[in-house]
Amino acid sequence: MFYTYLRINQCCSHGVIVRTALFICFILAICTAFTESAMAQVSRCDELAAHPKDPARTNSGVSMERMLLPQALEACSNAMTQNPIPRIKYQYARTLSKQGHYKEALQHFKDAASEGYSMAYFNIAHAYLFGDGVPVDHKKSFYWFMKAAKEGIANAQNEVGLFYFTGGVIGKNFNKAKFWFEKAALQDEPLALRNLGIMYSEGMGVRRNSSQAFKYWLRAANLGDADSQYNVALFYTKGIAVRLNWKRAETWYKKAIAQGHRRAMYNLALLYDSLLFQPVKATQMLKYLANSSGPMKYEARRELKNKQSRSRTPLPSGPKNTGFCEGWMALDPNC
Repeated sequence: MFYTYLRINQCCSHGVIVRTALFICFILAICTAFTESAMAQVSRCDELAAHPKDPARTNSGVSMERMLLPQALEACSNAMTQNPIPRIKYQYARTLSKQGHYKEALQHFKDAASEGYSMAYFNIAHAYLFGDGVPVDHKKSFYWFMKAAKEGIANAQNEVGLFYFTGGVIGKNFNKAKFWFEKAALQDEPLALRNLGIMYSEGMGVRRNSSQAFKYWLRAANLGDADSQYNVALFYTKGIAVRLNWKRAETWYKKAIAQGHRRAMYNLALLYDSLLFQPVKATQMLKYLANSSGPMKYEARRELKNKQSRSRTPLPSGPKNTGFCEGWMALDPNC
């Protein structure tokens, strides 16, 4: 009898252990599935909404212009409910900004910033600079840009340089502007490279040096900055700091034109008409500009009218005499 009782008790104990083990496995399976789902949503948000200049990004990132809004918003919204880490808060805020919900976006940027997410500092500064969800406040904008710049955010370093370059709320200081442009340039920030080129081309806070300006613009041009591509082309067109080379000028004008640079198209049309002897191409480009929007249409129409009465068209003297805020005039406070 005792032996039978013992066997039954052992069997019952064994059954409890098995059931407990099965229950634990079930819970672990659910937790694993939940974790995998959460990580999948985070990865999807990273893929669709990471900023291309965010040091904490996990992939190459996507510009605001190329962000696929419905998919990015859904992915980051799901990621927020499952794993609201600072990076996800920041990327979710980007999707809200893309949607035009600036106030809500700013709150999420601030939430990420409160947890030390340095890229969020830049977006808060941008909001105060342009009044996205808050009144325009250049002092607050400068404060947040400086905070981001000190954390090594390259585009924020460029913005701090611009504040010192143009003056305004903090006063003009070319030495400090150069300092911050150079820090950003060390990270291959194309706008900072372009701005250093402007300083050396115009002798603003430094001794005028066209060769140094060309070097900075060429670096920025190779990184895809359209204004710098235009400036490089202009130097090759006129033989400034480099040997005259109209074919190279044509190449760089075309690169800028591919990004919608109308001044580059106008100058290339003049180059075709005057020096490369391709009047048909010149006329086609001028007609395109004459029928487009923007300030270049008036110059193109004038050029088309004058084209009939002369055989050769002199090259323009450069963006300084056009009143058009591109190329090295992009930093002019009057633009």
